[in-house]
Amino acid sequence: MESKAEKDIINGFPELKVDVHQVAHHGSNTSTSEELMDIMEPEYSFISVGRNNMYGHPSVEVLDTIKRAESTVLRTDKHGAITFRFKHGKGYFYKFMEEE
Repeated sequence: MESKAEKDIINGFPELKVDVHQVAHHGSNTSTSEELMDIMEPEYSFISVGRNNMYGHPSVEVLDTIKRAESTVLRTDKHGAITFRFKHGKGYFYKFMEEE
């Protein structure tokens, strides 16, 4: 979602809190505003992005916004497929690759 859709969410759900945030549009700088991150307070932010993609995603601005929100970033270009499993009241993340 881009900035207009984010503003709709912020206005429609001002108390929205999430544990996990799927970063929109591969981390382009047209989404993931500080205002959205401040409202959601995600513990984890996932970015689905190809390694060495021609668009330079994710953008440095988005990564900085996520860092300021103190959200842990998991990226498919650095961690491969990421699986979340929920069992006995607890959730666990599994990465298929480690950062190089």
